[in-house]
Amino acid sequence: MAACRGFAPILAGLSGQGAVFCPTERQTQLAKFIGTRLAKVIMQERWLSVEEIAAHLGVNPDTIYKWIERKSMPAHKVGRLWKFKATEVDEWVRAGTAGEPDREGGSRQTE
Repeated sequence: MAACRGFAPILAGLSGQGAVFCPTERQTQLAKFIGTRLAKVIMQERWLSVEEIAAHLGVNPDTIYKWIERKSMPAHKVGRLWKFKATEVDEWVRAGTAGEPDREGGSRQTE
């Protein structure tokens, strides 16, 4: 295997033969930059509707509206519609905020 001065060699099949290509430092940096930018574009999280976030959490859509009002569920109003990022809601659930007493008073949970 060829020495690539600290860079990982790339194996390529040329005419059925294995060849080794050693990228330059600039090529490696460019590939990392493009890969990072491409990953951000591809993996950009989409906005979810009330129905979709309710299905994600396994609750009734009416519960979502109550949680927005009473428990500060992370939500974004776009015109008349509420939109959600699943990662924000998942963090909110993990933080235990969904199980805390309502903002307006006592908890409605029974233990």
